[in-house]
Amino acid sequence: MAKRKNDALKVNEPLVSYFERTDLGERLLSVEPVSADIKITNREYIVSVDKDIAKSLSRIAKKRKVTSTSLLQQWVKEKVVENSIGTK
Repeated sequence: MAKRKNDALKVNEPLVSYFERTDLGERLLSVEPVSADIKITNREYIVSVDKDIAKSLSRIAKKRKVTSTSLLQQWVKEKVVENSIGTK
């Protein structure tokens, strides 16, 4: 019989057991409130790239031993600087 995808997942029995026997509503009542000041300094954006371009980008990044993301960021920064000169 062929294995299903779910068969490959490893189950963390102690964790499963905890959630089966614990009422999280009750647990929430016993947790102390916490406040935190969070300052988001970076944002990430998702950009669509044509499949062929993505393949080429991955191949070039692999040759340079960098991630596709870092290579793309480098190229975009270069183009932004290149096109920003004298446009202030």
